[in-house]
Formats: sequence, C-alpha cells, structure tokens
Amino acid sequence: MIISTTLNDLNMALSEVVPVLNDALLQEDAKNILFWVKDKVVKVITNNMYITCIADMSCNLEFAEGESDTEEYFVMVRAKELQNHINSVSSLKMTKVEKLSFDVRPNEIRLSIYEVAASDEIPNADKLNQVSRFRLTKCKVVERIKTELREAMSHIDDKDDYTTINKADVLAPLDALIPAVKKETRDSVQTRITFADDYIYVVPQTYVALMRNELDDVFKGFIITNSVAQFMQSFFNVEEGTRFKKTAVTGNVVMLILRNSTATAVIKAMDIAKAFNITNQKVMPNNGIAINKAYFLDVLKRISTVGEEISFKIHIKTNDSDTSEPYCQIVNKVMNQYIPVVTSKGTGDFSFMIKPDMLSNISLSYLNDGANYLFFYLGADDSGKTILCITDDVLVNSGENLWHTYTKGLSLSKGDYQWN
Repeated sequence: MIISTTLNDLNMALSEVVPVLNDALLQEDAKNILFWVKDKVVKVITNNMYITCIADMSCNLEFAEGESDTEEYFVMVRAKELQNHINSVSSLKMTKVEKLSFDVRPNEIRLSIYEVAASDEIPNADKLNQVSRFRLTKCKVVERIKTELREAMSHIDDKDDYTTINKADVLAPLDALIPAVKKETRDSVQTRITFADDYIYVVPQTYVALMRNELDDVFKGFIITNSVAQFMQSFFNVEEGTRFKKTAVTGNVVMLILRNSTATAVIKAMDIAKAFNITNQKVMPNNGIAINKAYFLDVLKRISTVGEEISFKIHIKTNDSDTSEPYCQIVNKVMNQYIPVVTSKGTGDFSFMIKPDMLSNISLSYLNDGANYLFFYLGADDSGKTILCITDDVLVNSGENLWHTYTKGLSLSKGDYQWN
C-alpha cells in the first residue's frame, strides 16, 4: 500500500496531533504516529494516557496485489524519525516538495520525497527534479492500541449536541493558570486544573490560584492534568470556535470531545469528586491595600535580582482612630524599597517573609489582563502566621474579581535590617 500526500497536508495533520506527544509522562518509545486507513480514508492519530487525537489528511491510496480497499490498516512510525525527515525539507532554497509518499511494506516503510526546481529560471532546473528516499521504522501495532483507538472513536459522533466554545474565552483561564501548575512527574493534586461550577483553580504546594468560571455550563465539572491543559491550549488556538461535548462514563471518568474543522480529540478527564476543597480559599480577608500594578511589576524585577527571602511589612492602621498613613515596605539585608499605597481598608500591621519567585507566582505577574491595580488582602491563621490573598481590579459580569490567589502560613518577618 502506498499513501501519497502533499507536504502541506501532512504538516497540517501533524500540527494537530503532535502536541499529544509532549506529555512528560510518555515514554520515548510510545511517541509514535499512527496512520489509520479505513474506507479509503486516512486519519493521522497520536495518543497518550489521557488523549487520543485524530486528524484528517487528504491523500491518494494505492493498494498492492492481495490488499483490499475495504479492509482496515494500521501503520505506525516513530514520530521523531518522521518529523526529522519532514523538517529537513521545510525550508528549501533551490527546490520545493511536490509530493511525498509512504510505501508500506511487510518489514519497513519507505518515505519518498519528490522535489522539483523552485523556479524554471534556475539553470539546469530539470536536473533538480529528484526523489529522496528514507527507511522508517515500522512499529508493531499491538491489539491494545487498536482497542484504545476504537474505544476513543466510539465517543465521536455527528450529532448536533456539541457546544461551540470561543477561543478567547477558554484560553484566558488556561493561559493564566497553566504556568502555576506543577510539571508532571506523577499525577497529583498539584498537577491538575479543576473546572468547577464557580471557579477554575489550581493547587500548587504553597498556594491556591482561582479564576471565576465564566464558561458555558458544559465546561464545568471535571479535572484535567497539566499536560492535557497544554494540549487543549494548543487545540483551542487553531480556530476561533471549537465544538465541545462532555460525556460521563463509569469509574469517575468524564470524556471530553473537542472538534474543529480538521481534527477531533477525545480526552479522559476526572469528575470533581476528587477535587481539592477550596471552600476556605474562596473568601479573602477584610484588611487590604491597593497598589499600582505596573509599579509593583517594576519593583518585582528588582526583587528578583536579590534572590533571597524578603520581608514584606504592611501598615494599614492599628484601629479606627489611627490617622497614620498606610505603607508597604519590602526589605531585607541587601534591599529596601517602599511601594506607594493608593488606598486601604480594614486595620492592622502585617509582616511576613516570602521568596521573590513565590511573590511573582502568587501575583500572577505574567498575566496581562489590563489591570491598573493590585490588591493585597491580609489576615492571620490560627497559628498567627499571615494569610495573603492577591487580586486585581478586573471584574467579571457579576462584579466579582476575575481571579485571586490564596496563600497561608507565611512566617513572620525576621526583624530589623538596620536601614535607618
């Protein structure tokens, strides 16, 4: 059997499915690309523990003697091998790729890349019409892979019960929360993103980051891992609208179906029965200050050069009759900086130690949401350590803050650094 296609058609299919293989938990020998031939149609497929992605690919098929165009064929190659050969002809100067073909043989696959001169004006242009041939490893397709593929395909249908999700709506929380999620070495609460009814949230080891879930109701009630979130980020970015469907199955598994004009992804998610309980983290303390966000980000760059822990000292007022000015001081033995307080509420003096990278994380410093101000809300836990919540002035339709982070257990400042 020979599968012939164009470089553009192959690249389009690969761009949809290859992100599945970026899963940190996926073994190198499992990073393969499957060509599934059925009913004279070829689909390009990748999968991992949670995702099966199927992309359409325009092509021509030639069947050898003894082969039938009514049978089902599974052809699998190493992703790295194929991508290396394709990348080698992606930026040619003298020639261009006219077509390529996969000659599927019993023990190997031969990739042929047909080139022609980039221009008839090139001297001896006809001599540049060449064919480069490569041998690809033909991977064994075990029955388990076929079963997993058929099981994933069973969740796909052409019914009109999909909901179209706008790209910008879903990318906003993914772009904001993915950087906060711990990279996967194993599945744990720190490597997941939860889509609950009211919030989308992540739980790194030292804090919780929450965003209001303003998505359609169908985009609620499930948990995904960091690698799945990154794949969804890639898939939703292809088109302005992606069709989405959620189907509950047994064993606390929720199937998510994503479809665009050229590809379909079937994702195994968890239901929220195993979600981290954020009841306590939803409510922010009543004492707080507002500071200019742009100025804070400038100061954060200076703090990042220090490297070691810094002491945060915030004075609001000690009681209702206190007329002193509120202040926010960042200090340690090598740095001393005051950040102007725009306004304040509540009462109290607060001091705590925090590392620069931690401060950057809990302020979502990378998030460009058009905010003017950051709000620091402060309280104390039962042990007397500081609770710090950070948010900004971007609100959702209900008038609530779009996001906030919740950190508790911040140790008290270590004393006087003698900057007077």
